[in-house]
Amino acid sequence: MLDRGKLAVLTMFAVALVAASFAWWWNYSRGQKCLAFYGKDAALLIRTATQVELLELAVAENPAGESSLETLGIGPNSYQVVKLLDISQAKGLIHARTSVVDDTSFHWDALPGDCQPKILYAVRFTGDSQATLAFDFGCQSVWHVEQGKSATLIPKVAQGWESFLTRQAAEKRNTNQR
Repeated sequence: MLDRGKLAVLTMFAVALVAASFAWWWNYSRGQKCLAFYGKDAALLIRTATQVELLELAVAENPAGESSLETLGIGPNSYQVVKLLDISQAKGLIHARTSVVDDTSFHWDALPGDCQPKILYAVRFTGDSQATLAFDFGCQSVWHVEQGKSATLIPKVAQGWESFLTRQAAEKRNTNQR
């Protein structure tokens, strides 16, 4: 027969097992749409790449991109990379990365609205391959450049990324001027 102490220990183990199972299920299920959107390799890169670059963009005036570092096709437009900055060690990057691989950061059923694109930055995650995300702050969306797909961000996430990327660009500019 079980005494009260053994019963208490078994109850704690049972509660811990239920809590751990729920936590695993919760984390697994909250990224499934993102996984389908990016693909497993790109999603893994976004989450774990050691090399992360901020690309400052300008609308390509010369589609051949001869006077820029490179040219990216984002949706129907071309953008020139005018500056490339390493943000691999940037404060807040881990939280920013997490936000774009979490299903709750997106309005998955949103239709493209009548908005004015404002694509100033892209972020490239590099490992064995690369994944590039271009942020359209005018339409609050993110483009997966390699796949040519976009998804609508919730306002809080779009504003957070805009603040983060603007701050990183300004900090790198100020550091390079010293």
